[in-house]
Amino acid sequence: MIGLSAIVTAATIGLILGFSGGGSGGNDHTGTGGSNARTPGHGSAALHQPDAEFVDTPKSQNDLDGVSSDQCPLESANRYLPARSGCVTAMRADIAGGGRSDLVLVYSHLDHSSAAYPGGPSVWKTYFGASDATLAVVLADGHRVSTPISTGANGRNHRVRVAALIAVKHVDDDPGDEIFLEVSHISSGSNAVAYGLKDGRLVPAGVLLSYGGDSGSQGGFDCQAAAEPPELVQRVFLFGSPGVRARWKETELTYAWHGPKLLKIASRTFGENGNPSGREIAIGAGCGPVGSANPHANP
Repeated sequence: MIGLSAIVTAATIGLILGFSGGGSGGNDHTGTGGSNARTPGHGSAALHQPDAEFVDTPKSQNDLDGVSSDQCPLESANRYLPARSGCVTAMRADIAGGGRSDLVLVYSHLDHSSAAYPGGPSVWKTYFGASDATLAVVLADGHRVSTPISTGANGRNHRVRVAALIAVKHVDDDPGDEIFLEVSHISSGSNAVAYGLKDGRLVPAGVLLSYGGDSGSQGGFDCQAAAEPPELVQRVFLFGSPGVRARWKETELTYAWHGPKLLKIASRTFGENGNPSGREIAIGAGCGPVGSANPHANP
């Protein structure tokens, strides 16, 4: 699992680790994007009739933070989830930009290895190891698109075991909302990625984002939809950095949205006295509201 401290190292040389461009599941109307992503139940291309209410949709599993543990309870299979799914977060949002609610799902495949251990709580018998995190969107017209969730470093894609929805909001020039996912959480902070729908595909924004942190490294990001073009600003703080006459060294990276993609347009580094504020090390309100499904997401 990638921690914020790894991101800080990259930030000091003017980079946040990016995607290598892969990861889109394409036009997955049959639900086959990713090794475990498929449409359960009947073989119809549509999961429900156009404009119909979503029926029996799965709910977010709030009782365990699978992003940090890679273990989750098993969720019952239904028309929206394949067998042996868990680590589920779900919400409704207008991802296609058509003015109608789509269903956004994030889930992982669970193996058969119980998390139980001698002398441990009996509830752990119901938790299993997770892998192959998948993002799926069931559109208002009944069709489904999905993609395996991955991060990239130095031109390599890294498949994510568990992810969680943390925010969904319209932050760029494309008509639909963007999806923000937490892909790691440890004591030194959290990492997130963003996806958008473009030409029937779920497309990664191409930047690994960071927020939260500890006594030595912290980070946060804001979305500025009013800018032209809309921007995202990532802040990374290093405590007591050599060569900086200040308590913290802050690196600020500015990205511009081009469709669902983020392209870096500016970078600056400077000293800052005093501790970073809670707002500076959170997911900005412009990117939210932050989803309640993730207990480590900042409000």
